[in-house]
Amino acid sequence: MKRKFKLNNNFIANSIQNKILVPMLLLSLVPTFIFGMIFLNNEIANLDGKDTLENIYSDIIFFSMIMASTLILIIVFSHLVAKGIQNPILELKKAFKEFNGGKYDYIIKIKGHDEVSDLTQSFQTFQEYFITNNKIKDFYQKELELKLNELKKTDILKDEFSSMITHELKTPLTPIRGYCEMLKENSLGTLTSEQLECIETIDSNALHLEKLIGDILDAQKLDMGHIVFNKTEFHFDSFISELTKNIQPLVDGKNIQLIITSSSDRVIFSDEQRLRQIFYNLIRNAIDFVPEISGVVELGFKSSKDDHIFYVKDNGLGIPKDKQSNIFKKFYQVDTAQTRKHGGSGLGLVICKGMVEGLGGKIWFESGHEQGTIFYFSLPKILPVANEVK
Repeated sequence: MKRKFKLNNNFIANSIQNKILVPMLLLSLVPTFIFGMIFLNNEIANLDGKDTLENIYSDIIFFSMIMASTLILIIVFSHLVAKGIQNPILELKKAFKEFNGGKYDYIIKIKGHDEVSDLTQSFQTFQEYFITNNKIKDFYQKELELKLNELKKTDILKDEFSSMITHELKTPLTPIRGYCEMLKENSLGTLTSEQLECIETIDSNALHLEKLIGDILDAQKLDMGHIVFNKTEFHFDSFISELTKNIQPLVDGKNIQLIITSSSDRVIFSDEQRLRQIFYNLIRNAIDFVPEISGVVELGFKSSKDDHIFYVKDNGLGIPKDKQSNIFKKFYQVDTAQTRKHGGSGLGLVICKGMVEGLGGKIWFESGHEQGTIFYFSLPKILPVANEVK
């Protein structure tokens, strides 16, 4: 603990007066006393009668008066000298106290050209430097706050504009896909095989575009806090069975193995649609980066005391250590050339993270270069009431 030493005005005055008074008393009274004693000694040695004794008494009184007068003059003089030194020091002390209390513009009147005046001048120079720096700091801090507020407003406008544009882009895809379905079912007339192939290509690309726009919309909604979670109870086994049927064409198209690992059929209380979206993004990501024929994707579920823990494991390329810190950032892609080969918006993992955290859980992964990747995410068994609707 630091001990504070509080400087008292009386202490300063007494110290200065003592340092001046004591030497002056010694320098003036001691020689006077010695001279008086020598003189009296000579007078006593030459005693020859009553008159001489009276003269000695007179001399003693005279020298006593001289010493008393000298003492008074020394005290008065030392007091005046001490005041001359004491006042600037007390003024400087007051300035330090005001500065310490936050009053940085306290002015000291400088008198003389001694060491105390030099010290006062140095303090005022530091004071001016400090005030100037404070003004500059306050100016830039205000400017920074203004710029930050402007950026926040711009960011909100950008998000709202982006959300509106993506919504408008998604709107025309509905009739495009609808007419594609009608044409494939020959509802508008019989088509040749070549025409049906073209319609299939249109529908496939429209579906891909719809998914990309959906990812952007979801990312925007997560940023703006507009995602709504509707939680219900459902069985995990039936959920995973339906999910497997939906992703089976992707698995068969690449001729890879899909493994389902589940400890038991558990009832889960969560948002089934959002959970399906999380799994689909993680599985699609795993399928894209495992090798054909020898590729393996494993889905798993286990339960701890407080959480349900899910995972998606693959034997793909893995994620290098130097790129793992950026994996949940928007539009980040581990290998641009490889990602462009498979497509994707670069938002899948961002959406997964936002959805998992919105449901009260957390997401993480384990990976190494050419060692495959395991994505884990957990959801609490009983969600807090405050998190039920966002």
